[in-house]
Amino acid sequence: MIRQLSIGLALAALACQSVPLSDIEPGDSPPLDSEEAGFWMTMAKVEQSIATSGDRIHDPQLDAYLKDVICRIAAEYCSATRVYVMRQPDFNASMAPNGMMVVWSGLLIRVQNEAQLAAVLGHEIGHYQRRHTLSIFRRARTTTNALMAITLLTGGIVPAAANTAMIIGMGTLMHHNREQEAEADAIGIRRIAASGYDPREVAEIWDGIAREAKADKQFGMAGFFASHPAPETRLREMAEQAKGLLTEQNERITRTAEFDNVVAPLRLMLLSDEIAMRKHERTNLVLDRLLEVETISPETAAFFRGELFRVRGDKGDEVRAIAQYRLALSGAEPLPVTHRNLGLVLRRIGEKPLAREAFQRYVELAPEANDRKMVDAYIQELAP
Repeated sequence: MIRQLSIGLALAALACQSVPLSDIEPGDSPPLDSEEAGFWMTMAKVEQSIATSGDRIHDPQLDAYLKDVICRIAAEYCSATRVYVMRQPDFNASMAPNGMMVVWSGLLIRVQNEAQLAAVLGHEIGHYQRRHTLSIFRRARTTTNALMAITLLTGGIVPAAANTAMIIGMGTLMHHNREQEAEADAIGIRRIAASGYDPREVAEIWDGIAREAKADKQFGMAGFFASHPAPETRLREMAEQAKGLLTEQNERITRTAEFDNVVAPLRLMLLSDEIAMRKHERTNLVLDRLLEVETISPETAAFFRGELFRVRGDKGDEVRAIAQYRLALSGAEPLPVTHRNLGLVLRRIGEKPLAREAFQRYVELAPEANDRKMVDAYIQELAP
């Protein structure tokens, strides 16, 4: 990641100031012999790699839902937009000049409802509408150099299946300047307000991001606000703009239930990926915000806090993890994996009978689990 950021910052330092471009018209495509067409062809190669990437989340319901939200806020660009969700546990989204939108999975646990999701997607539509990314690619001057820039950023893997380096590299290359970010912010909030969403939800996004940025100084460095206005600044600006856009028709319209219907089945995976980042304070904040809006239950939050302690493994974390797992198991429908992970911690500290009991309960609840052989081995190992 450091290499990707270093190259991205170097390119940004060499970049000339972007010349404002006219909006892209719905259904437009550049003349085949134009410089712009060359950039589209370059991004088509990137899109082909992203579409077949092992990091892509293949979920037809999620893809259809995201496309529906895009069409709701930007009907004129609906047919030109293609969206891909990548398994990257950070807050980011980007849109290429050819209509390809990439959403990072970490965004889906940081927006709390459809209004907030629409605001982020509307922001990206703003970049597309104003052709901001094309102005960035013009730094490279020629299609060959643009491809070279992407190749550098992605470790030379453009022709192959995209991986994490590709995703991070693309996000780095898509950095916009402050003026473009402000323009996209304004377009996004106007679009969601006009589409019937409460515009105050945009400030809620930046409130959460500001809190995470304070807890983790590296948060978002390869993502949505790298080298751009601080989250606190955007929070204030969006809150002020929302005042003039709030109406009786869009007030309190968030479509939270519709959002939860699609995203809830993915939260176990999304939060597990967040845990794997080993960013304890930031993940705690994510869990706090999910609890604040009752997106997850206290018992589910306790399971993931147990995971935080188990993975971190600092002094006293085993005791903390056990307490959180036991709280998680007090819920009406605890995750079976809670028993397994409780068993792992108990085994680590030498509580053999209790560990064996936890493992046995796990296999009772999940007899077809993929790790059944490993857990059976633990049960045998811990037998009196």
